[in-house]
Amino acid sequence: MKTFKIRYLIAVMLIAITAIVVHLLQYDSQYNNTAAIEAINKIPLRVASWTGHDVHLDNRIYEILDTKAIIHRAYVSDKGDEVFLSIVHYADTKVDFHAPEGCLGGRGIEAEKSMFLASKGANTHKGLIFSLGLLCTATAYSIKNRKTINAEQVCKIASEMCLGIVNKELVQTNRKKTIGEKLYIQSGIKGIRGEAESGFKSVINVGLPYLRKSTGDWNCRMINTLLHLMTVVEDSNILGRHNHKILSDVKILAKEVLDAGGSSDDRGMEILRQMDFNFIDKRISPGGCADLLAVTIFLYRIEIYLATEKYND
Repeated sequence: MKTFKIRYLIAVMLIAITAIVVHLLQYDSQYNNTAAIEAINKIPLRVASWTGHDVHLDNRIYEILDTKAIIHRAYVSDKGDEVFLSIVHYADTKVDFHAPEGCLGGRGIEAEKSMFLASKGANTHKGLIFSLGLLCTATAYSIKNRKTINAEQVCKIASEMCLGIVNKELVQTNRKKTIGEKLYIQSGIKGIRGEAESGFKSVINVGLPYLRKSTGDWNCRMINTLLHLMTVVEDSNILGRHNHKILSDVKILAKEVLDAGGSSDDRGMEILRQMDFNFIDKRISPGGCADLLAVTIFLYRIEIYLATEKYND
């Protein structure tokens, strides 16, 4: 019992020292990461009768976490008791301690690097990496905890997993690195972060209901599902390249195709082809809607697959 109390006190002391050091660091987008490394390394190796030594981390860990400001240290008392101190410091995003979701984010960073390598630096599907990574985790959690598996439940868990992400990554930061961050500052568009935090409401309320009730040719169903999403989504990919007027025109055109019967009707296909040529000419790409179409398909397939498995018997 006495040993436990001592270990508890040393842990509290280390946390207090860390909190003071981190509090003294200035958070802004121009912050020098080297200064952060020097600051957290000032945390003493000797605390009372405890001596610390840094545990070696593979370079891959630094790459995944995307920061060099990391401490992973073991403190051993004169009697041989041991406690660990781990700190992962991010200046821009105000993440003081390594939260569990950081591990999931690390896997996403790896996927993003593979994407940029394959696309020669183009952001082809960064939002989709985020969305599907989140939903795969939420699905696995549901299965492990024997929860009801349907799209609504999975999206609810995903929403809870990223609760506060808009406030943390858009409201409380002045970064303007990505299209999503710039659009939020300019016009309050929350993008894929807002969609995820809402529980993918565009998919749950629009895309998935249509796909569930639709029949016939799979390709036509996919096109029509995409068109339904295009009528409601504030597509950040379109806004990033153009403006709100173009986005409004896209919504109107998508509805016009659907009103004419969609891709399964000759008249609808005629309007769709004209729209396609127009989009190519003006470089209009509803990439955000395309990502949400992939999310819709994922959730639709998950429901069908698990309905045939013994899990749901």
